[in-house]
Parts: sequence; C-alpha cells; structure tokens
Amino acid sequence: MTGLFLLLLWLPMMQTKFHVFKLVELKGAYLSPSNISFNFKNWFEGSYVTQKEEFIRYNFGFRAYLVRLYNQNRFWLFKTTIPGLAVGKENFLYEEKYIDAYYGSDFVGEDNIQKRVGLLKELQDTLKEKGVFIFVTLAPGKGSFYPEYFPERLKRQKQTTNYERYIKDCKSAGVHVLDLKSYFLSLKSSSRYPLFPRCGMHWSSYGEFIAYDSLAHYVEKETGKSLPTLRLDSLQLTDKPRSRDYDAAEAMNLITTLCKDSLAYPFFTVMDSGKAKLFFLNIGDSYYCKMYVDYTPLVFKQHDFWYYFSTMYSPIRTDRKVDEVNLKEEILKHDIICLMYTDANLGTFGSGFIEKALQEFKSGKK
Repeated sequence: MTGLFLLLLWLPMMQTKFHVFKLVELKGAYLSPSNISFNFKNWFEGSYVTQKEEFIRYNFGFRAYLVRLYNQNRFWLFKTTIPGLAVGKENFLYEEKYIDAYYGSDFVGEDNIQKRVGLLKELQDTLKEKGVFIFVTLAPGKGSFYPEYFPERLKRQKQTTNYERYIKDCKSAGVHVLDLKSYFLSLKSSSRYPLFPRCGMHWSSYGEFIAYDSLAHYVEKETGKSLPTLRLDSLQLTDKPRSRDYDAAEAMNLITTLCKDSLAYPFFTVMDSGKAKLFFLNIGDSYYCKMYVDYTPLVFKQHDFWYYFSTMYSPIRTDRKVDEVNLKEEILKHDIICLMYTDANLGTFGSGFIEKALQEFKSGKK
C-alpha cells in the first residue's frame, strides 16, 4: 500500500521530467508561461517565485488529463462548459453570441445600419467606376439555423435583428447582396446531410461546399464572367468529424467524445480550369477561413483574405496588417471584393473597411 502511495506521489514528477505517457494536448487558445532562470535580482524582486510557480502549474505531469477530467465531471453533473459556449438540447453546442444574434439582443439600431448601408452603396458605385465589383454575403449562423435546440435558460423574446435590417436596407439601397442565410434555411428540411454539425461552431464541410458553389455562381451571374466549376464527384460519409466540424467540442477539452453524427465530406473535380480567372478579395470573419484554403485558389487567379479588416492573408506574400499598406492601391488590385459576415458579427459589419475605403478614394490619394 505504501509503495502504491509513493508511486502515485512520484508519477506526476516522472511524467513532468520524462514524459512517460503520451497525452493529448489541450485544445483552444491559451498561453503557457515561459520558464525563468534563477538570479539574485529576480529572486529579491519576487518575480522568480511568481513566474516559476506559474510555469510549474501549467507544465506539471498529467495536467492535460486532469483538466479534461475536471471538465468532464462539470459537464456530466451540471452541463457546464467553457465561457461563451452553451450546451443545448441533444448536446447541440452554440457560441452564445449566435443565440444573441437570433433574438436580436445585439441589435445596433436602425439608424446605424442604414447609415452604413448608405456608405456601402456609395463605395459600390465608386468601385464600379474603377472596374471593381463589390458585394455582401450574409452567412447563416448556427443559432438562426437551429433555434429549436437552444437551452431553456437562454430563450427570450425575439426582437429586430441586425440581419433583418441589413438584408432589407441592402435590397432597398441597391447594394449587391448574396443571402446565404435564407438559402440555407430553405434547404434545412430537404438536405440529406447536416449543413451545420452538432458539435462545431461553423457550417459543416458539406455546407461550406454548398455555400462556396453558391458564391461562385452569384459572381458569374452578376459580373457576366465565367469561372471554373467545382463539380461534386462524391461524398464520403463518416461519424468521425474532421476539420472544424468538431471544434466546439474540442474546445471543451473533455475525455469522452460528445457526438458521433454522420457527416458528409465532398470530393470534387475542377472543371474548365483554363477559363480566365479573376482577382478576388474577401473581408470578413472566420466563416471564410477554410474557403480561403480549400476553394478560392481553384476558382480565382489571385485571392486575398483580410480577416476582420485587420490581418491581410495572401498566398504570395507574408501576412501584413492593413494599416501597413496603401489601401487604395491594394483594393484596385482586385476584380471582386466580398464582405462575408455571419449574423453574430453583423454588429461590426465591415470592421471599418467601408468607411476607410471611402475616405481613401475621396481624398484623391494615389
């Protein structure tokens, strides 16, 4: 008995030093404190003890497993999870901001939206004269797609939403808009495969393919340009989620698998790849991230992604910040500009791009 006790006492120390057991790392965004070397200065300042203690706390043996065990018990007993993530009926997972967006709790006001849409129409007309086509893509959120699984504690009275005002004002003002939210809702009852995964934060890989196909056809229709086509050849069905289809559950850091739904993964062929390709820019949120990697390079000659109009991602240059470049010059490099935002991020729609771009063109800067 004493030997077993000593083994349990020494095991975490052995794991810390020698990594005897291979453990699955914790998922999510967290920073592991850096180690600190001893010297008299940091000892007498008190920083050595504080930082060393923090480093050991984050790096002791079996920490990842014990965190998962703690999270698992909280989930089993209280359905408690990480901040900002809600567990709905049948273990549907939601970022709470998508529930807020469904109910209109994040509504920014009619005047605010009407003003921004007016500026966007002005920018649209300005860019048209320069040969640039700009349009809005309103992506569906998981909350607006699956409100029937909301947890009871987060249900409330529905009010006017940002989406409702944006779609109405964009159409009234003549702003080019692709409404993927209403399109996805029209497919909900007939789709053979999930368009949103139960344990993911974004649309499913299958839903993403449908969304991108719709986006490409919209660009063809509005510009009169013929783009390469992604022909769907087959779908692979599996109950093991891939890519982002399990990212919400992964962030919970549990021991057990939360859900095993049958999900579809598309396999496709690029047709008419010899067609003239255009220069494409997307500005928006994380709903576009995988499209940037998986689809856009196959359809457009050059493609850039300005994440929340902050970081500029491009396959031909290192990442930059938008305030480091000549904005007007960068805009005019593209034939097509898309502003893609899901409903939960419409409170900050455009992320300042619309106002900043208009300012650049009005200033007369080269």
